[in-house]
Order: sequence, then structure tokens, then C-alpha cells
Amino acid sequence: MKAKEARRAEALKKAKREKVIIGVVGAVAAVAVIALIIVSIANQSGGTRDVKGGDVDLTPLSVTMLYAEINNIYQNADRYLGHNIKMKGPYYTIYDEQSNKQYHYIIAEVADDCCIQGFEFIINGEPPADFPAIYEEIELSGTFQSYENAGQTLYYISVENPF
Repeated sequence: MKAKEARRAEALKKAKREKVIIGVVGAVAAVAVIALIIVSIANQSGGTRDVKGGDVDLTPLSVTMLYAEINNIYQNADRYLGHNIKMKGPYYTIYDEQSNKQYHYIIAEVADDCCIQGFEFIINGEPPADFPAIYEEIELSGTFQSYENAGQTLYYISVENPF
């Protein structure tokens, strides 16, 4: 009798483990499907996958889609070099004491503040007298370009009149 109960208890434990494993596998699959849907939507609605001769307007995208599209641009940077990119988002700046240089960025923050993605932008010509406050919403448009720094290729948007 005790052996039968022990086998039954072991079978229940095994069934519970299998349910947990199936649940975890299902959750991972669901996340993968959601990621594929986001990338697919980005490519179809306002997406930037095919940029032959065209501008890339990121302004109509939601924050989540904007984050995905910026990632797409970085992943396929050679396809975007020389194209005009238009974006709106919070302004951010950093001063690097080592290089004595001020860096300017336009960013996209995912709603839960887990991730930030964006572009450095470099102002051609005379910089403006006044810069926006940090995190102030800006909109800019310019040419996607690259430069080398310490053996690394970095990308930026070259702008004429940013504000």
C-alpha cells in the first residue's frame, strides 16, 4: 500500500514538473512570437527596412516601435548611411572631460524605463545659442552618418539647424 502511494506521489510530482516545463517553454515561445510581431509591424507600418532613395521618418512610431526601429537601423547601418532620418524624442547631452567634448543625443525611452536607445547628433556649422533642457522633447532631421573612434564605428545624425 505504501509503495503504491509513493509511486502515486512521485507520478504527481513528475506531472507538476512537466506542467512547469511546458509553462516555461510556452512563455518563451510567446515572447519570441511577440518579438517577431513587433519587428514585422515595424517593417510594414512606417518601418524602415527598405530605404532605397527614401527618407526615414520615425516620428509617427510609438515608443516601443521607435526603440525597435532604432535597433534595426543600428543592426543594418550600412543600408541607412546617407539617408535622411527624422525623429522626435527627449534631448540628452553628456560632457566628456577626457576629450573635452560635448555629445548631444535624441533618445527613445521604453515606457518601463528599462531601456534607452537613440542617436548621437552632430551640429554642422555654428551651434545654437541655447540648447534644450535635458529630457525636453525635440524633433530633428538630418543625414545618418558614421565616424571612427578608437577603432570603433559610431553612428550619428548630422543636422544643420536642430532646434
